[in-house]
Amino acid sequence: MRQLLLIFCTALLMTSDVIASEPRLHAVTETNILPDGELALKQRCELVVRFLSDGFAFSGAPSFPDVQIEGAIVVPPRSGMNITERRNGQTWIGVQRLYSVYPTRTGKLVIPSFSIGASVRNSVGVTDVTTESESLVRQVVIPSVLSDHPGAIVTSKLDISQQFEPDVNELKVGEAIRRTVSVIAENTVAMLLPNLIQAEIDDLKSYPDQPVLNDREYRGSITATRTDSVTYIVQKEGWYELSPISVFWWDPTQDQIREAKVPAYGLTVIADPLWAKEPNDPNELMQTETEVTIFGGSAKYFIAAAAIIIFLLLFCGWLFRRHGHTIREIITDFRIRRAESEKAYFRRFQQACLANDPQATFRTLLAWLDRQSEFHGTSTLEDFAGRFVDNELRTLISDLHARLFGKDVIVSQSWSGEGLARAVAQARRKSQKQHSKTQKDVGLCPLNPSA
Repeated sequence: MRQLLLIFCTALLMTSDVIASEPRLHAVTETNILPDGELALKQRCELVVRFLSDGFAFSGAPSFPDVQIEGAIVVPPRSGMNITERRNGQTWIGVQRLYSVYPTRTGKLVIPSFSIGASVRNSVGVTDVTTESESLVRQVVIPSVLSDHPGAIVTSKLDISQQFEPDVNELKVGEAIRRTVSVIAENTVAMLLPNLIQAEIDDLKSYPDQPVLNDREYRGSITATRTDSVTYIVQKEGWYELSPISVFWWDPTQDQIREAKVPAYGLTVIADPLWAKEPNDPNELMQTETEVTIFGGSAKYFIAAAAIIIFLLLFCGWLFRRHGHTIREIITDFRIRRAESEKAYFRRFQQACLANDPQATFRTLLAWLDRQSEFHGTSTLEDFAGRFVDNELRTLISDLHARLFGKDVIVSQSWSGEGLARAVAQARRKSQKQHSKTQKDVGLCPLNPSA
């Protein structure tokens, strides 16, 4: 018995020595935000995220998070960069990612902590490791050079241009002219570029288009473009001036305020003899034309049309009397299907956005997603936004979610749903185009599947 106990204790000690000798994996997540010190409002910053481990290799890429920062626009990187370091005489491997961050308000900017996990291989095998980053706090201020121009665009380069269609200096009353202004800026995002066109001008009816926003990234450099268009229809002859446009921008590399301009546009409007003037009595012109048509030689056509209309009314009355119950069922079923259709749910979502009601917007957006067949499988708004490379849509949905369910729920401040309605509409059109293309690519099934 003593011998068995001695053998058991010896085996236990040997097993513990083997376990103790097995190398343990270590991992760490490090974050930093550049440049150091205080950050400037709307200036591009870089959030550096590094995941490192002392293993031999990664079995699959580390799972970097979709970083969300309150009070800032975050543009995630398209890819990461492999890195190696020597720490305490040992080689560590890792992956580094750079997130572009644009603060949108002054005060404290808090970068929350987040987790990164990966499967790491060492001499023993593959082990899953997860690490937690530390939160960062930085201060966002308006630089003193911007004290006279707090709304200036922060960019390293900015160009502004305009064009007119048609490009003429004389129009007739009732004709239209379209003004298009484009702003291109480096190292910023299109959401931070303002609308610069004056929409309201006396004696000109204005019809502004939805702005076209575009962000393009190439080798770490982001180029933002915003295009605004307004169509003016002249109502009265005379001379008009479409005012010049000026925008201030700050170049942080040179620490200088610059101004970009496009000139004014003069327009002469002359009378058009074919432009119909409104009669004193709105029904006067209609009554005159009707009398000419009836008594001027077209009476037989009027009588024939009246007879056809009477016949159709009598036929419809007979049909409804004979099959009224079936027709009512068809009409009721049609109304129910229309009320429960995807278009109806999307219309309710748009109405909630235009009413600037965040609670109703959130509720109708989720209800619409349930009716949108192309988005089956998207259980959350984050999943829905993640299906598209659209930073604006992600940011707007995140802001709506934070307003309703964040730690500091915002009630007093007003909320506008116009931007969210526009972004979801664009995602809806893109999804419908992709779905239509997929249906065309699938084509018809073979006539003889067994062949």
